[in-house]
Amino acid sequence: MKSSLFFAWVLWISICVGGCSTSQELTEPQKFLVSPNVLAMNLSIAGKPLSIENGKNGWEGQTHSRLLVTRNNEWFVNSNLYFVDVVGANATTPIYANYFVSLPKMEISDTSRLTTEYTPQTLFALFPKGKQVMQGKGVPNGYHVLFSYVNTQDMAKSYGYNTIDGDQEGSKWEITAVKQLTPTSIVVTYSVDCKLYSRIGDVVKMEGKMIGTIQAIVQYKKLK
Repeated sequence: MKSSLFFAWVLWISICVGGCSTSQELTEPQKFLVSPNVLAMNLSIAGKPLSIENGKNGWEGQTHSRLLVTRNNEWFVNSNLYFVDVVGANATTPIYANYFVSLPKMEISDTSRLTTEYTPQTLFALFPKGKQVMQGKGVPNGYHVLFSYVNTQDMAKSYGYNTIDGDQEGSKWEITAVKQLTPTSIVVTYSVDCKLYSRIGDVVKMEGKMIGTIQAIVQYKKLK
């Protein structure tokens, strides 16, 4: 009887230790690194790995800035980071991917003073180190992402995620490093841990998290 109880106790301890060990391994933070001075993303997207760099393995990426006007007749310089997939975009493996990250908008009070309000210094000032604001439910302005991946050969592998269809309470979007690359460009490195959502009609579903590193090349270019 005692041996049976002892065996049961050992088995219970083994299960607890094994369960705790597995749980700890699953929640252990991972480091997602990228090469220096390149436009890149190294992320886990709802459990799916994404590691891409501009000009590597067929990926093309850029940071694009443009002048836009809102419905309230307010002017902004809008900057976006996006990657377009040219990997497998052919007849044999038609895969289409667009990964879009919205960067901070710069308000322009007077378009006639654009050359004085929009300079390398005023642009780079939008990227201070530290925690950044994310757009989401109840927060109209801030960083957000729109990801789409369509695999026409295996639609089960396709997905579309965003960060704006739900709240981002408890999420992190942080600038961990800012490096001067040229007089008119900087490298901005982000550490992110935020919620992802999908939408079908009016139905919004949380799909998991986006965790890892995003590295942007923010370049000042004169706007027409």
